[in-house]
Amino acid sequence: MRNGNLIQLCSGRYYQGSGVLSHLGGDAVLLGRRALVVADAAVWPKVEARVLRSLEQSGVDTKIWLFSGHCCPGNVRSAAQAGQAYGAELVVGVGGGRALDTAKIAGGCGRSTSPPLRLPAPPQRGWR
Repeated sequence: MRNGNLIQLCSGRYYQGSGVLSHLGGDAVLLGRRALVVADAAVWPKVEARVLRSLEQSGVDTKIWLFSGHCCPGNVRSAAQAGQAYGAELVVGVGGGRALDTAKIAGGCGRSTSPPLRLPAPPQRGWR
C-alpha cells in the first residue's frame, strides 16, 4: 500500500484508490515512453484529463484505444495491432474487468516488453 491505496505488483501493476491517477506517469515512464492506453469507453471521459496529464508530465506519449464490448479475439487483435502500429512500449488499461483483461492480453500479443499497468473502474463512485 502507498498512502492507504492498493498497488498490486504481479504480472503488471494494479492501482486502486484515491489519488492513484497522479502516480501513473511516474511509474509508466520507468517502463517506456510510448503507451497504448486501452480505455473503457464509459470510464474514459471520467478520468481522461487526469490520466493524460500524469502521462504527459512524465514524458510518456500516448495513443488511446477506446474499448467497448467483450474481451474477445477481435478486440484483443485490434488493440494489439493498434499498439504495434504505434510502436507502443507499454500498455495501460483503464476501466473495468473486460477492458483490463483486453489490455493484459493485447500487451502480451504486441511488441510491448513491459507488463500492463491497470487502473480499474471504481464501484459506482467517481475517481478522485
